[in-house]
Amino acid sequence: MDFLPKSIIRTPLFLKREEGLGGTPIKTFTLIELLVVIAIIAILAAMLLPALQNARERGKTASCLSSIRQLGLANELYASANGGYFIYSAVWKSDWSGGDYWCGKSSDGVSGVENVGGLNDYLGKSQGVRACSSVELVYSSSTNGGTGGYGYSSAIGTYDTKDNYRISVPAKSSYLTAPDRTIMFADHASVNRGQFNEQIDLFPPDALTRDEVSYSASPTMHFRHNKFVNVCWADGHAASEGPLTFSKSGWGYSAAQLEFTYNIGYFGGSTSDEVNELFRCRKKK
Repeated sequence: MDFLPKSIIRTPLFLKREEGLGGTPIKTFTLIELLVVIAIIAILAAMLLPALQNARERGKTASCLSSIRQLGLANELYASANGGYFIYSAVWKSDWSGGDYWCGKSSDGVSGVENVGGLNDYLGKSQGVRACSSVELVYSSSTNGGTGGYGYSSAIGTYDTKDNYRISVPAKSSYLTAPDRTIMFADHASVNRGQFNEQIDLFPPDALTRDEVSYSASPTMHFRHNKFVNVCWADGHAASEGPLTFSKSGWGYSAAQLEFTYNIGYFGGSTSDEVNELFRCRKKK
């Protein structure tokens, strides 16, 4: 390198000389110094990115909590206007081709769910069911749309049934013995071919028929907010709950796959019996 002029060795690519106008010396950076600065910036960006992502997710969680709380309040308004009965989960047409759901209406069971009727009439300025922005839901059928990514507890919305299960008969508010520990709405999703779909009902691990016969239901509670789930309780308060403590097989997946790959399961216990208590809706005698 002794045969090269010193000015060439010290000059970066974006400068042609070491001297400015009038011969004033210009302090320049070497290529190594520039690479060090770039590396430091990259390291700082890598350190700050998770914090920024967490802050953004906290914002989404807060927005989701507000939306799910509005659903609970709307259901309370519905009950006040309907003799104390909460809204039904679904009232199907006689041929099962669509019907009225808590989140809207399907005219034919094929073209999707419109956000009209149901709780939409009680949501006021929120202009219908607002979707959670923390998950991408893929539409698959009329019963799997319009929920915004929230499931309605079948223990409340389908307390009983009529016409061979075609009509959901909801519970009355007076049936709740512990509304502050009874789930009404929660983040939910089902899984189909690795994609998240919507379902109108949020089932406990062991659902009950009108004849008090228990059957096993696939889990849909979705822990999408940094592995926590937003819940609106039957007394109207909403909170992020977790962590996920129990799951079971469903939707063609094992319990381990639903829990660790898709964050679907339950909180509040490590057995079906313990979790069922968070859905229990007993009629007062």
